[in-house]
Amino acid sequence: MKEDTNLAEANLSSSDFSECNFNGADLINADLNSSEFFTAYFSCANLSGTNLKNASFNGANFSQADLIGTELGENSFNRANFTDANLTGAKNINLNGAIVCNTIMPDGSVITIRQTINEE
Repeated sequence: MKEDTNLAEANLSSSDFSECNFNGADLINADLNSSEFFTAYFSCANLSGTNLKNASFNGANFSQADLIGTELGENSFNRANFTDANLTGAKNINLNGAIVCNTIMPDGSVITIRQTINEE
């Protein structure tokens, strides 16, 4: 996918986008509900306000992505990379198994040390 691709408000629900490249894409307010994104790339993408509920993002790369106000309920983010990502205001988030470093969390706090989230 070409950088700066505009998929704002697109309905991409119930689809398999494993290993797809969304780097730099505009996905503002898109619907990715119930889709598969195994090892997909979202580096520098704008996912603000996007519906990511019931989707699988195992191994996905969200480095430097903007996920402000995103709906993240009931997802799998095992080994997903959120380095330098912005999750301010994200809702229903469970990052169990995800990698964070210099990540802005939903409450505005910043995790500066690289770590894997373990919320058991």
